[in-house]
Amino acid sequence: MHWAGDYIGYFQSYALGNIYDGQIRKALLSEIPDLYEQIRHGEFDRLNKWMKEHIWQYGCCYTSGEMLKRLTGKTLDAVPFLDYMKEKYADLYGIHI
Repeated sequence: MHWAGDYIGYFQSYALGNIYDGQIRKALLSEIPDLYEQIRHGEFDRLNKWMKEHIWQYGCCYTSGEMLKRLTGKTLDAVPFLDYMKEKYADLYGIHI
């Protein structure tokens, strides 16, 4: 869609967003290991509290890199996203990497 509309810069934004998300997901699950079970039961209180305490309250006070460093103690790293992809697709397709 974006390529056809000559919006060339979007692809990189999505890829970077996924990599950031991998690190944020790892930090979130380290504090709320049963998060997916809570979501299955329609319980979002702990997730919303975590997001408010760690992300939302800061708005635009920090750059993406600064926020990631505050959340995870690390700079941008693709490994947590790649781990998530392996976990997701290994289970989905029954492959073991």
